Amino acid sequence: DLREAAEIFAESFPAEGDALAHEQRFRDELGRSMARITLARDEQGRLVGVLLAWHVVDEVTLLDVAVRGTRRREGHGRALVEELLAWAKEAGARLCLLEVRTSNTAARSLYATLGFEEVNVRRRYYEDGEDAVEMHATLAHS
Repeated sequence: DLREAAEIFAESFPAEGDALAHEQRFRDELGRSMARITLARDEQGRLVGVLLAWHVVDEVTLLDVAVRGTRRREGHGRALVEELLAWAKEAGARLCLLEVRTSNTAARSLYATLGFEEVNVRRRYYEDGEDAVEMHATLAHS
């Protein structure tokens, strides 16, 4: 799955490197105890999406979520984030954090429907100079 996950990331984040660079990133992440990688598969078992997050103490940071280009807008990204939020709550996290490009209105809208609130703008956050919107979701515990 590593190579295929890396290909999905390379397709979604081409400015961050090719599939080999993303494969090395996944190898590095697999060596971190705080890293969590979640895969989404379609009905035939084919890999269609990947989510990468870190869990540190009582916070989970959603680093990246990527869905194969031909399979976007089918709910795979939503399912990955919902799975992360359920896991984070179960793990005792109180907060889930992320940054998203200001221009990525589709992702911002999705995150908002999942309980994330826009809390800050990080000026010139990305290498190309685009701003990032910080979003937080408070996780209720029973």
